[in-house]
Amino acid sequence: MKFKHTRPKNANQSEIMLVKEKLVELPKLLMNDSDAIKRLEQRFADYKVPLSDDFYSPINTFKIFLSQVCSADQSCQNAVAQAIAESYAIKGKTVSPDTGNYCRARQQLPEELIHNLMRETGVLEHQKSDATWLWHNRPVKIIDGTTVSMPDTEANQKEYPQPSSQKEGLGFPQARLCALMSLSTGSVLDASVSATKGKGSGEMSLFRQILRSLKRGDVLLGDRYYASFFLMKFLKDHGVDCLFRLPKSSRHKDLKKNADGMIKWNNPGKPEFMSEKEFTKYPKCYYFREVKVGKLLLITTLNDEKFTPKSLSNLYKRRYEIELNLRSIKTIMQMDILRCKTPAMVRKEIWMHLLAYNLIRGLISDAGRRYNKSPQRISFMASLQIFMSFKASLYLYPKWDEAYEILLSLIAGKLVVFRPKRLEPRAIKRRPRTSNLLMFPRDVARMKAKQALRRAA
Repeated sequence: MKFKHTRPKNANQSEIMLVKEKLVELPKLLMNDSDAIKRLEQRFADYKVPLSDDFYSPINTFKIFLSQVCSADQSCQNAVAQAIAESYAIKGKTVSPDTGNYCRARQQLPEELIHNLMRETGVLEHQKSDATWLWHNRPVKIIDGTTVSMPDTEANQKEYPQPSSQKEGLGFPQARLCALMSLSTGSVLDASVSATKGKGSGEMSLFRQILRSLKRGDVLLGDRYYASFFLMKFLKDHGVDCLFRLPKSSRHKDLKKNADGMIKWNNPGKPEFMSEKEFTKYPKCYYFREVKVGKLLLITTLNDEKFTPKSLSNLYKRRYEIELNLRSIKTIMQMDILRCKTPAMVRKEIWMHLLAYNLIRGLISDAGRRYNKSPQRISFMASLQIFMSFKASLYLYPKWDEAYEILLSLIAGKLVVFRPKRLEPRAIKRRPRTSNLLMFPRDVARMKAKQALRRAA
């Protein structure tokens, strides 16, 4: 396992840092702020993307794509219609409403650029976290995985095969996403994508691809899946502490507890992904701390007495916040079912969703700092709705700073009700409409329906 760093080829580092400091102003891009557009043009130039004055120039295509994933209606038709309306309002110009040119222009956007913009906006917001949002003055990051589905095309099926539980011709391609998030701001710091089956498709394999985003002094929070001897020892050696739920004893027989509340974890043997040279760096055993609060069993590298069991328990309970954040991305931003029909565009769509999510999280963090509110108490859905309403009506507004203050005040006023002991059944009251399930591939079902009509005639 190694920390890896990526950066644009032939890019001046000082220029990149200058642009990264201004990335938080990307919401201005959607409101046609000239300075924000110039900074993004510089970023495209770093990736050697030729710029133009066409309607579907790289900058305008990027803007349309970003606005599309923020909209309630995420169809390409709606995205193009909004772009044409905005262009007419600003320049008095229109183009054909056909979506073909827009879809071809999206294919020319560099995937690495969108991915890096997503990472940098998330990291920038995390670094600006208010001191009161930290845990014992230490930044906490959360890791978890999820899956998304996409259109059933031959290209998507080849790279992201459908689950084996689905019959051929009836299922949908599925991708696995592993995301690292900031506990203080909720922003996505890094993410990786793969198929849901095959070598290198597990959550741990995806997590190893984004280890670069963990820094010395961080605290990593995760469920029991990540409680691995090699991962915990690797993180400790690199100055990163971790807190996980203790694995079940039936799964890990190498765990032995002593009288001091420490767990002796024997080296389970070389895993497949690890080289022999790297494996020799690990000891035969290592001691980790066990924490028990009620029925909750935790394992951690935080051995200092100031980290009391109650404090660690309260921290672990906040792990569920990444589940809520992923739900916001998949449900509110509609990333659960993607629209693109090729693997490359599927990945761009994922990175663009996460970039847009980070931008909204940036607005929430700004509102939290300005009005002394915790970002996790501010409604993500309301913030997205308020921002999109402002975008629709204020893209010609000349006084951005004044409008931004109003925007932040409205966002800060939409708090989620704090209900720590809320208990709700996982059930719905309203019954959905019943429909027949498609039990054959669509072409076969269509042929059977035609045959039934002939027999009826």
